[in-house]
Amino acid sequence: MGESMVRISFQLTKKEYAKAMRFYLRKSWRVSWLQGLILVLALAGGLWSAWAMGTLDLLHTFALVLLLLVAGVLLWVYAVQPGRTFAQDPALSRAVTFCFSPEDIVREGEETVEYLDWQVKRFWRSRDFYYLFQADGSWLLLPRRAFASAQAQGKFEDLVRQTNGEAQIRFFGS
Repeated sequence: MGESMVRISFQLTKKEYAKAMRFYLRKSWRVSWLQGLILVLALAGGLWSAWAMGTLDLLHTFALVLLLLVAGVLLWVYAVQPGRTFAQDPALSRAVTFCFSPEDIVREGEETVEYLDWQVKRFWRSRDFYYLFQADGSWLLLPRRAFASAQAQGKFEDLVRQTNGEAQIRFFGS
């Protein structure tokens, strides 16, 4: 193995995957506490307005049903969908090995070997995961526990910086 090469192996659990997806949804602002607050305030405002008028007319009913529908969709996307996605895609639970070198990324599955180009547009580090967002819209999720040591993590981060100079880098937590 070369001096500038980083090799990791891991197998994601459903709990890890759901945690990583929820983090992604929050940090990419697809689901946020602000949306929840606005929904609660709008729902409370609609109920108060109906109570103050003394009737639940068609407009109030429509607004309340719409707010509940939006809240249900957000709850589904945040709480239910990550676990369902993991359960429906057996590839997510298989053991995988990644080998990162300055030239390319090699993904080794149980039956396949895939070579990926370094085309990272965004690189995120959370307390538990690395996220590598590729230029083609795909992304890699790497648990930090898969790295042998803190030095291996540092070496990986340096490799990402060196091979993707234009990548947006964000660190969340430690």
